Amino acid sequence: MEGRQILQAALTRGNTGSYTVQAAIADLHMHQPRDWPQIAVLYETLARQTGSPIVEMNRAIAVAEIHGPEAALAILDTLELDHYRYFHSTHAELLRRAGRHNDARHAYQRALDLAQTDPERLFLQGRLAELKPGD
Repeated sequence: MEGRQILQAALTRGNTGSYTVQAAIADLHMHQPRDWPQIAVLYETLARQTGSPIVEMNRAIAVAEIHGPEAALAILDTLELDHYRYFHSTHAELLRRAGRHNDARHAYQRALDLAQTDPERLFLQGRLAELKPGD
């Protein structure tokens, strides 16, 4: 509760620095149902502040919850994160949701190639196994 009060005070004072925006995003993620439109707006603000393609990827995830996977894929297609394993797992999941299973298979495989831990590998192998051959 104290953290939320500090966040509210910062926002009331007009503090919209990157740490405050990140705290607001984290706070919104704690509420059910999640306020995806507000989360997307905050990620957009944070992306402008930081110029980070990873933040933009997170915005795409929020956009997927609002407008569906194709809208999010349009954002991901603008990002250059080929060596970032979470980009590929995110891309794969959105492709899977969009019914583009063959493309999802390739993205899951790229994420698997970049995976660094056994739990990650097991998760990605499970996702690959869920995709029907030939889809």
